[in-house]
Amino acid sequence: MVQLLNRTDAHKPPTNTHVNLSVSLQQKVELFCNVSLNNTTQLTWKKDGRVIFSFTKQSKETFKNFSSDRMRIDLEDPTTLWISAVQMSDVGTYLCSSNTLRGSCNMEWTLNIKGARNNSQSERNMKEIILYSILPGLGGMCVLVGISCILLFCRKQNNQNDLDCDGDYGEKAVQMRRTNRNNSSQYLEKFNSVYGS
Repeated sequence: MVQLLNRTDAHKPPTNTHVNLSVSLQQKVELFCNVSLNNTTQLTWKKDGRVIFSFTKQSKETFKNFSSDRMRIDLEDPTTLWISAVQMSDVGTYLCSSNTLRGSCNMEWTLNIKGARNNSQSERNMKEIILYSILPGLGGMCVLVGISCILLFCRKQNNQNDLDCDGDYGEKAVQMRRTNRNNSSQYLEKFNSVYGS
């Protein structure tokens, strides 16, 4: 069992305190509001900004809205909040606000589970995985699909022109080669006759 902060005597002025608390799963936690009930007129407990318990001393009115059946506050001493067998759902910020004869007092706890990562860190890691792994992978796949489409288009165009993408030429290209050879051999004959070789 974790007992956080000792109660102070009634003669100290009200204070505002924040405490970070890390516990193990299934551990029992006891959170104290650092005020004397004798001087308190109203006491309110909140978890993550939502009221889970409120007590008014004069009218003896109480309001309970616990987020779990593992949370408990004794009506004889509402300055203590017990959480039995802490779970991940219990992680959060707990605030005890009390109105006293001398003013108001707030005590805040940030409750975490040892070894557990908080949600914002997990979300940030997931975003990094998406940003640095999945998106570049998708980009690479898009490039490969684009290259494949270009090659298929080239092959289709070459087939329409009786040309093959492997560099082999169709019949039209063979005829053009023969014509070029004949022209070049005629040119050589004229060249030789002019210069006498």
